[in-house]
Amino acid sequence: MSAVCSTQHIYLKKEQTAVPDSTTSVEMLEFSVGNEVLVKQKDDRYYFGTVVQVNAIREQCLVKFGDNTYNWSGFKDLTKLSTPEQEDLCVVCKKSAPKNRQEITVCDQCGRGYHQKCHVPEIPSSCQKEGATWMCKRCIDSEPQRLKKSEVRHQRRDSLRSVTSSINHDSQVMPSSTTIRILPYDLNSLNWDTYHRVNSEQIYCYCGTNGEWYKQMLQCSRCRQWFHEKCLDCLQYPLYCGDRFYVFVCSICNHGQDFVRRLEMKWVDLVHLMLFNLTAYNSKKYYDLDSVVIPYINDNWHALQLPPKVRTVILSQP
Repeated sequence: MSAVCSTQHIYLKKEQTAVPDSTTSVEMLEFSVGNEVLVKQKDDRYYFGTVVQVNAIREQCLVKFGDNTYNWSGFKDLTKLSTPEQEDLCVVCKKSAPKNRQEITVCDQCGRGYHQKCHVPEIPSSCQKEGATWMCKRCIDSEPQRLKKSEVRHQRRDSLRSVTSSINHDSQVMPSSTTIRILPYDLNSLNWDTYHRVNSEQIYCYCGTNGEWYKQMLQCSRCRQWFHEKCLDCLQYPLYCGDRFYVFVCSICNHGQDFVRRLEMKWVDLVHLMLFNLTAYNSKKYYDLDSVVIPYINDNWHALQLPPKVRTVILSQP
C-alpha cells in the first residue's frame, strides 16, 4: 500500500523558473505557490509536500517536503489537495475545477471525478446536467464482481459469530474453476522494477492488459504476477485499493484453481487501509476519525471480512 510521508533524500536542484508568455496555456497554470500536493515518486510511493515554485513552460513544480528538502516534479506526477466541498478533481488528468462550474462529472457509485473527454467512453452531455445520475466505466466493469449494497446490508445483520467462522475456517479458501488457463504472453520475458510491482511492458493478469498494482489487483505469491479483480472469480467481496492483506495463488501456479485467503488485520492496518481508500477517491488532506473514518469502517465491515475480536479494544492499550 502506498505511503504518504515526507522523503529524506531529495535535494534542491538549481533551476530558474520560466516566465509564462502569450503561448502558455491557461490550463498549465493550475498549480500555484502554496498548493499542498501528493508527489508520486519512482518507488510508486506518494509524498506530501507544498508547491514553492511553478515552471509553467516545463510543466513542473518545485515541491518542498516536511524535512525541508526540495524536488522538481512534473504536473502529471502531482495531485493537488483541495477541499472537496469547493472543488472536484479529475482522476485522469489530475486537474480540478470548482463545483459550481460543473466541468467535472462525479461517479455516483465511487465518487471519482472525470472531465467529459477524459473518461472513455466520453460522458454524455445529458449526464452532466444538475440532478442527473451517472456511473463511470470502472464501476460498471466491476459491478458483477461486487456485492449489491442491499446484499451487504442484509449480510451484515448476521451474527458476528457466523462472520468469524467464515473467516477462520476453510470456507475462506475459494477455488473458483478447474479450467486451466494459459497466459497470452511469456511471463519470464517481463522486465520488473525493484519491488516487482511494475513491468516496463505494462502486461498483467490473465488478460495481458495494463493495470496499477494498488488499484484492485492481487499479486500471486508464487509467480508474483498481478491480477485484476474483475478477472478473478474467486473473490466474494470487493477488493479495496492497496489491500495487500491476502494470500493469493493464481490458477497457473495452482493446477487450474485460483486460491485466495484473507489475512487478519490489526486496527492500525485497518485504519491505514481505509485512509488510503478515502484519499484515493477524495482529494482531501484530513479526515475526522469519529465522523468519517469510523463510519466508513462500519459501513464496509462485512465486506472487509473482519473478525469480531478486532472490535474489542482493550482499554489499557495505548
